[in-house]
Amino acid sequence: MSNIIVLMGHGNFATGLGSSIKLIAGPTEGVHYIDFLEEYSSETLMEKATKVVEENKGNNIVFICDILGGTPFNTAVKISLEHEGVRVVSGCNMNAILEVIMMKDSFQLEELTDELVEKTKNSVCRYKTSEATSEEENYEDGI
Repeated sequence: MSNIIVLMGHGNFATGLGSSIKLIAGPTEGVHYIDFLEEYSSETLMEKATKVVEENKGNNIVFICDILGGTPFNTAVKISLEHEGVRVVSGCNMNAILEVIMMKDSFQLEELTDELVEKTKNSVCRYKTSEATSEEENYEDGI
């Protein structure tokens, strides 16, 4: 049994994150992206999400949604109430999502959802300059 990740959110939230994930980590297996576009109804979103669940029967599925209480979140919750092995998390940041995708099959289902929440909490920070920091410090470029 594998852990499947489904990113789902308003606008191009899901495919936008997918683009960044692909740039940083390369292609990933077991990750699906569902956008909730302006022209979609909630029924259209439900159909798209249900199709992913049906295509991945026998696997655990974690929906990662953009906004708590939004249509994508509510859709995922409805699906989770009807299917065993489906969980829903919202409000996760890119850092947490990327880390969990890279090691998704290392966790049991409940551990995976807990990791998403903890990694999001632990990766939020505010950079503060200090007197010891100078403009001449050389920082390595990221990706």
